[in-house]
Amino acid sequence: MKLLKQFIQQETVLTAAAVLAVVSAFFVPPDVQYLGYIDLRTLAILFSLMTVMAGLRRQGFFDGLGRALLSRTHSTFQLTLVLVGLCFFGSMFITNDVSLLTFVPFTFVVLSRLGADVRRSLLIPVVCMQTIAANLGSMLTPIGNPQNLYLYGKSGMSIGGFVLLMLPYTLVSLLLLLAWAAMVCRKASAALSVDELVSSSASQGDQKIILLYLVLFAVCLLSVIRVLPYGIAFAAVLVCVLFADPHTLRAVDYSLLLTFVAFFIFIGNLGRIPAFSGWLQEFLAGREVLVAVLASQVTSNVPAALLLSGFTAETQALIIGTNLGGLGTLIASMASLISYRQIARELPQGKKQYFGLFTLSNLIFLAILLGVPIGVLTAVFLAETAPKPLSKIVRPAIELLAGIPSVIYGLLGILLLCPAMYKLEQKIFAGSATHQFTGGANLISAVLVLAIMILPTVINISESALRSVPASLKAASLGLGASKIQTIFRVTIPAAKSGIATAIVLGVGRAIGEAMAISLVSGSS
Repeated sequence: MKLLKQFIQQETVLTAAAVLAVVSAFFVPPDVQYLGYIDLRTLAILFSLMTVMAGLRRQGFFDGLGRALLSRTHSTFQLTLVLVGLCFFGSMFITNDVSLLTFVPFTFVVLSRLGADVRRSLLIPVVCMQTIAANLGSMLTPIGNPQNLYLYGKSGMSIGGFVLLMLPYTLVSLLLLLAWAAMVCRKASAALSVDELVSSSASQGDQKIILLYLVLFAVCLLSVIRVLPYGIAFAAVLVCVLFADPHTLRAVDYSLLLTFVAFFIFIGNLGRIPAFSGWLQEFLAGREVLVAVLASQVTSNVPAALLLSGFTAETQALIIGTNLGGLGTLIASMASLISYRQIARELPQGKKQYFGLFTLSNLIFLAILLGVPIGVLTAVFLAETAPKPLSKIVRPAIELLAGIPSVIYGLLGILLLCPAMYKLEQKIFAGSATHQFTGGANLISAVLVLAIMILPTVINISESALRSVPASLKAASLGLGASKIQTIFRVTIPAAKSGIATAIVLGVGRAIGEAMAISLVSGSS
């Protein structure tokens, strides 16, 4: 019994997925259609990538890469950029989980060699930045995280189309991380010695094994972009690792693979229950991004992607929603728990401070990434396509909203949003004996108010920038045969990019600086 309890605590998501699969089997008895539920391509590629990453990690490849980059740092700002950049850019290719498993312990080792004051001021902010960087960097590529791999295979998109879809969110995330790093390091600026950071005693892995894993990684990439059949990549990885480095197979996260299998069964069974399937499809229609973000806060983004993908054809919206949904609560992305556990083990007295900073920073990032695209696209609509009578009404209203103090937004949130969120909370957790009701004053309410609060600033300044683009540029584009949509996205927006960037910076500044609205609608928690 003790072992079972320990297993449930360690593998909560797998346990929940297995229970859901078993319960759904009572409504849809097992039959031959169960075999069709399992997405073998996703499982095979996921196993291959996890095996290759585990092997490279065991050989110290990523530690060596980090030490090589650290050898060029000479200030706390450069050090922070390297440590955060390793997670941000590394997660694009080695997944967010592997990035945090590798580089967060590495960060503790590196910062332990600095002075006590510098270490104390940098440690928690840098680890928090690394966690957010790994989750946001991983959204750019299909192999950055498990839900991307699954949704990419389901969508049938090209790898270029996938990257272009997530590129704006990734660039905004990078700018926010750079600004945060600059603010942190301004308070803890110091010159560093390379010898303090890089140890000459670091162990070197077997170069031949490392080369083999790099070749296998290239094979996996070819299978992801559908150049090679996934079965060939799976067989190549399995055979090579069995003969060259069999101990690596013990380091693969088989619980994640089993979680996928259990959710495949659960989703397949739900799809065969007409009443539930019809209701969920109707509920999702037109709300895919928001529902995916909200579902991720409770179940984490991988289960949310697996669950919702069975009931909507808008896979691109789910890709955006589940990636942004990795921000928010500590369990919104299971990778975030890796950093939290490391903090709890190495710096137990800092757990509360880390959790507070993690929640606040996730709230700000999520609000900005939800609000900025909506604001820019609204500005495009008002400047380029909206009927003049409509724009004459909407534009003054937006200018008025931009000048409203944050306390008013907080008050409106309490009066209008919190009651609506409380009703939704009562419906979702009806009959629950363990849920602690918030009255609607919670993290989700704070995110929505913050996103709404930055919209007027982004819309107002972006629209002005778009209207200032010379008419001759647009006329030249249209004269060359481009459509109006092509002209907007390939001529007008690039020409106004400096003004749009200013709008985003000012909107972000308001989101970061206005604490009153957050305090009011989040219950001051």
